[in-house]
Amino acid sequence: MKMTICTFGTRGDTQPFVALALGLQQAGHRVTLVASRDSAEWIQSYVANDD
Repeated sequence: MKMTICTFGTRGDTQPFVALALGLQQAGHRVTLVASRDSAEWIQSYVANDD
């Protein structure tokens, strides 16, 4: 299943959705996470460290 998760706010607002997106990906879904540009670098590093 393809899905999009949209979240904006501080890291505390965004981080739970990163965990949700990763869990959904591990379950075989295609997930796009939409967040503020300020969060992009740490989100990308979090995902890269998960591999």
